[in-house]
This record gives sequence, C-alpha cells and structure tokens, in this order.
Amino acid sequence: MSTELLKKFLELSTAALQLVSAVVSLIVLHIGYRKSKRDLDKTREAVGAIRAANARQKQSIKSFSRIEQKGDKPERCVAAIRSPAPPNKEIRGFGKMRERRVVKAAIAAMFLFVIIGTGLWIAAGADYTVANRTVETEIGELRSVPLADGSVVALNTNSTITTKFTNHERRVALERGEARFTVMKDPTRPFVVETAQADVVAVGTIFNVRLGEADRTSVAVLEGKVKVQVRAREPEAGATDVGNRNSPEKPSKRGLTLATNELASVTSDGQIMFGKGPSIARVSGWPANQLIFVDEPLPTVIAELNRYSRQPIYIADPELRECIVTASVLTNERDKLLGFLQKTLSVRVVRNEEQGYSLYKDDSGADNHPICEPHHTVTVPADSRFLKPGS
Repeated sequence: MSTELLKKFLELSTAALQLVSAVVSLIVLHIGYRKSKRDLDKTREAVGAIRAANARQKQSIKSFSRIEQKGDKPERCVAAIRSPAPPNKEIRGFGKMRERRVVKAAIAAMFLFVIIGTGLWIAAGADYTVANRTVETEIGELRSVPLADGSVVALNTNSTITTKFTNHERRVALERGEARFTVMKDPTRPFVVETAQADVVAVGTIFNVRLGEADRTSVAVLEGKVKVQVRAREPEAGATDVGNRNSPEKPSKRGLTLATNELASVTSDGQIMFGKGPSIARVSGWPANQLIFVDEPLPTVIAELNRYSRQPIYIADPELRECIVTASVLTNERDKLLGFLQKTLSVRVVRNEEQGYSLYKDDSGADNHPICEPHHTVTVPADSRFLKPGS
C-alpha cells in the first residue's frame, strides 16, 4: 500500500469512526427522548386525573352544602365527596425520569468527545506504527522485497533487515549483509537506513548499503542523493555537513551528502571516508546475480565470491595476491573464474570436499604461464569456460 493510499485510509477510518460515534449518540438521545415522552404522557395523564378529582371534589362539596341546608343526613353524599388519591407515584417517577435523561445525555456526550478527540489526536500527527517486519536471506540467496510505502529493497546473500514505518518516518535497520534500496518519494516521511555506525537518509533515490569487514558501513549512490550521518556521536568543532569531498584522506565526523555515482564508508570510530568502499560497478551488478570486478585485487575477488557459498576459496600462495583481476561472473559461476585462472596463470586449484578450494602456484611444468606480477591485470572473457582443476 502506497503512502498516499495509507493516509487516505487512515483519514477515512477516522471520519467513519466519528460518524459512527455521532450516530450512536443520536440513537441514545432518541431512545431517551422516546422514553421521556412516554413518561411525560403518563405524567400528563396523572395531572389530568388530579384536576378531574379536584373538580369532582368541589362539586361534591357544593352538593354537601346543599344537602346540609335541607337538613338531610351527610351519609347521602359520602360517596360523592370521595375522590381518587392523587397519583403520587407517577409524580415521583417523573423526577427520576428527568435524572436518568440527564445521565444518559452526559454519557453520550462523553463518548462522542472521546471518539472525536482520538480522531483529532491521530490527525494531528500521533506517532503510530504502520508497518514492522524482519526479512532475511540465506547464504547464496538473493531476494527482492516490496515495502509498505511502495519502495523496494533487494537483499544480497546472508543479509537481514528490520523495517519500522510510522506516519513520521520510514526506518530500515540493516543488521547484516548488504541491501539496495529503491525509495519511493515522500518528503513528509524521510527514508532512513540505520546501521551500527551510521544513518543514511534519503527521500527518493536508489542507493546501496553494505556492512563490511572491521565494522565498516559502505554507502554507494546509484541515483539521486543521500545524506550519511554518524550515529550517536557529537560533532567536532569545525565539522561541516558537506564533509571533506576534496580530501578523501581527511574524514568527516559529522555528515556527508553523496550524489549519483559517489560512495563513502563510515568506520567504527565514526569517520566518514569519501570515495571508499565497494565500487559502483560492483554494487550495480549483484541484484542481477552478476559480480563485476574492474581492476580489483585477487583477494578482493575471492572474498566476494566466498560470500555466496558455504565452501570458501583460499589463496594458499602469497604470490597470487599480487594479481589484479577484471571479470564479470555470475554468483553461481565461480568455477568459471577458477578455471580461467588455472588456464591463464600458473595456478593449481586443489579441491577439498569439506574445506572448499585452495589456490597454489603451479611450477610443475615449463609450459605454465608466469605467475602474477605486481599490478599485472588478468581479464576474464565473458565466454570463458571452467577447466576442471587438477588434484
């Protein structure tokens, strides 16, 4: 459900609740009115009976006077002077009925006041929760998840997020791994991705957040702008919101605004390093199961591949760490890369069913290709195939 639809739903729900409360109050008042009308009719009947009895009594007194003047015995008019007792019970009931009417009206008014007050409290901006959920992926699993506001989050391998959306803010906690966020625009509710090191604030944009080694948060912006803010730290004197964009080695300690194709990393001690972190090329491909490496050290390539498998690859020979690799492989095609390295370089791949793969320098024959030299680049062609490693 989009933000606008959600707001309309809440507004209509509040209005409907107020309407129901008003109708209930009117019904209560109507019932009280009808009952009071019946009681009033009874009271009028009782008053009429009293007046009739008074009239008969006056007539009886006159008749008694005439009989007494004629010398007759008073017993003849005994029946005439007798009148029905006034309906005192009805009169007393009328007073109690009025008290009940007042009590019912007060209860109905209080009920209506509470309902309307609650609706106004919500409309005024009470911080109520709209959506709260946890999503995670296993090792090697990629997942795309639509959020309650229309935004979409793509989760990389072995990742966990928890969302908490309110009417004031859309907040997502990245607890493990990596995620790309395609944010639906809503200026009234900023979109915040939090990690242990930083808050990444966006309104409408596409950006990538990753929890890396050494408790570091890396942010890359693919479209739009985001603001990276250090969490729970006091800004130092002289720190600015724009950070040290022109001096990557001088970290910002307050905040940094990133634009399209810019990246930064937040260290565990609260420093924002502009230009540091996984490359834009690398973070662009993984939602489509594609790993893109441009002039990356071989240890970095191997570490990235290891994220998608429970059988890791180890670089057993230090000389192999000097290789610089440019490659594009799918997350489930690491054998393709290993086969090309074995075919192109002096690399021997040893597979252990329990421990994974180990890479060694292969100097067993004269026809082997030379080992990687410092800054030597190996480019993996797109149509390369896996060559079965030797034992």
